[in-house]
Amino acid sequence: MIYRLQSLKYWLAGRRPEVGWREMLRFMTEPVYKKKALSAIDRVELDDGYRVVHLKNFERPLFYPAELPVESLYLSLSEQFYPGNWHDYEKLEETRVRHGDVVLDCGAGEGVFSLAVAGRCERVYTVEPLPRFVEALERTFAGVENVEVLPYALSDRAGRARLSPQDVSSSLQEEGESLVEVPAETVDNLRRSLGTRIDYMKVDVEGAEAAMMRGAESTLRECRPRLAVATYHVVGAAGEIKDFLEGLDVGYRVRFTGVAAREGEPFMLHAWCE
Repeated sequence: MIYRLQSLKYWLAGRRPEVGWREMLRFMTEPVYKKKALSAIDRVELDDGYRVVHLKNFERPLFYPAELPVESLYLSLSEQFYPGNWHDYEKLEETRVRHGDVVLDCGAGEGVFSLAVAGRCERVYTVEPLPRFVEALERTFAGVENVEVLPYALSDRAGRARLSPQDVSSSLQEEGESLVEVPAETVDNLRRSLGTRIDYMKVDVEGAEAAMMRGAESTLRECRPRLAVATYHVVGAAGEIKDFLEGLDVGYRVRFTGVAAREGEPFMLHAWCE
């Protein structure tokens, strides 16, 4: 409840005028994320070190590492499946995944978004650096011909990255005792190596969003994909990404949604070209 009060404080101070009072009232009174998540789950089984999560209306289960906090899974499910959530990547009509899209899921985590959209896509490239999640994703999407799991951290340069191996909130770090080193790539390099177009990019890379976008400049210029970008991790990231997209001068329109507890930053940036 504290984070909701923080969001309300910044909204009352006028930080996010695009959020109306009805939307704020809904946010303040909606169920807690665990209750929202449980409404999407049919049953959960334990098998070989994984929670095998059977979701309502999905034939294929989601594999989630059993040793990781189940609260993180509940949070991801509530963000994906609860209507009207500020974290909803497809909240706006202009930035929804369309039939036949080629989708780049940047920061796939446990794979909820990829699982939700794969059925209407030509192809989904599911990009996730955390090794334990990569293993889980390969189980979730085993035999799914139009989903490819790519084990990379995304940034503005290729090389190696040091990752805090926590859960879905794992982020790039400069130093620390329990860091995991993973391969890092740019979106532009990946697209060139795959030889594909990109129609849609979902971006939630735990604070590295601005750097990742810089590494996607050629893709943004040439493909002009629709974008749904999480912007609440770092203060100032929303404005930085907006300025970057508009500076490309390829026709991107930008809209923010939500009020985050961190300094009243927008939850999400949605962008599209008309």
